[in-house]
Amino acid sequence: MADDEEYEEVVEYYTEETVYEEVPGETITEIYETTTTKTISDHEQSQPSKPGLAQPEPGKPAERKKVIRKKVDSSKFMTPYIAHSRKMQDLFSINKYKENYEKGKGQPSTITTDTPEHRRIKKVQDQLSEVKYRMDGDIAKTICHVDEKAKDIEHAKKVSQQVSKVLYKQNWEDNKDKYLLPPDAPELVHAIKNTALFSKKLYTEEWDADKSLFYPYNDSPELRRVAQAQKALSDISYKKGHIEQQTHFTSLADPPDIIFAKKVNDQASKLKYRQDYENKVKGKWSETPCFEIAAARINADNFSTRKYHESFENMKDQIYFMQTETPEYKVNKQAGVAASKVKYKENYEKNKGKADYNVLPASENPLLRQMMAAGNTLSDKRYKENYEKTKAKSINYCETPKFQLDAVLQKFSSDVSNPMTTPVKEKTHHFTNN
Repeated sequence: MADDEEYEEVVEYYTEETVYEEVPGETITEIYETTTTKTISDHEQSQPSKPGLAQPEPGKPAERKKVIRKKVDSSKFMTPYIAHSRKMQDLFSINKYKENYEKGKGQPSTITTDTPEHRRIKKVQDQLSEVKYRMDGDIAKTICHVDEKAKDIEHAKKVSQQVSKVLYKQNWEDNKDKYLLPPDAPELVHAIKNTALFSKKLYTEEWDADKSLFYPYNDSPELRRVAQAQKALSDISYKKGHIEQQTHFTSLADPPDIIFAKKVNDQASKLKYRQDYENKVKGKWSETPCFEIAAARINADNFSTRKYHESFENMKDQIYFMQTETPEYKVNKQAGVAASKVKYKENYEKNKGKADYNVLPASENPLLRQMMAAGNTLSDKRYKENYEKTKAKSINYCETPKFQLDAVLQKFSSDVSNPMTTPVKEKTHHFTNN
């Protein structure tokens, strides 16, 4: 077995290497110390190698190698995956992310204000502005004047005076002395007695006076039992006995169950997990390209909000015009004008001093004609007009409806009974109505 043993022989020599970098006119010469290992059997004769510089074999010069190294153009080996990886590094790089922010840090922000959207928002703000609304109202004040003696204004003043608390209290203060009861009035005496009966002060006084007569003894069995139960459940007494016992006894070693539970707790502890990550994993892991990582990056690129907003950001500052001659746009515009508070206010201000029933003349307005006819029908003046005209005049009995009816009946009966007789001349009687 001793003859088959193997050992290592170390032969050291120097290698000279010249490197040409991309920078013109700069050459770096580096000398590396290399070691070669040769395995020789036990029966072979060889001299042991010395540490340090090894002597070359006799008859052979020292081996020196000259290697010219140049940087390789990476574009020749560029693959879609490598290009995508570099692009993702640029996108997710913190330096690239903050580059635009750092460049525009001290510069004022620029906003494009001449877009149709900004103009529309500005017009809407002008329409909804209270300042513009008040300016229109101040201009209209000099044009329209409200009659202060109108029925609506007088009625509103009367209602505000009736509802006013100031006037209500003023009338009460003025008339307070007229309605106060004398001290010996029965109603006042009865109210004082009721107040005394329902007073809490008198109730507590009577209870304090009678409390000593009905209060239980302090040394009853029930009170002693409650006091003992409170002492047994007291935290102070419980801790007092525990502290006294701690000085007399020593703690035992942890049993295996508790040791096992502590180990499990340490393994499941987030603090330990965080420490192991900080000490052993962080900064030492290198990503290996694989299919799953590439698929995850593609999915992240597809769901990226930056990619989603990129097309909008590119088209945001470009000028565009909206087509405003469509029928739908005209309908919406008319609806907006109809629902506009400004237009509604303008029409109201124009027609403020006019009444709805006064738009047409009285002879052509059906509502006014109907109201006039109803007023004439229900008017007491028209009802009594005929009576006032014939109040002191005499009445001809022959002109009354009853007399005329009797005359017709009499003539009809006389013609039937005596057709040959001539009609008798009727006499008229005049009565005076005193």
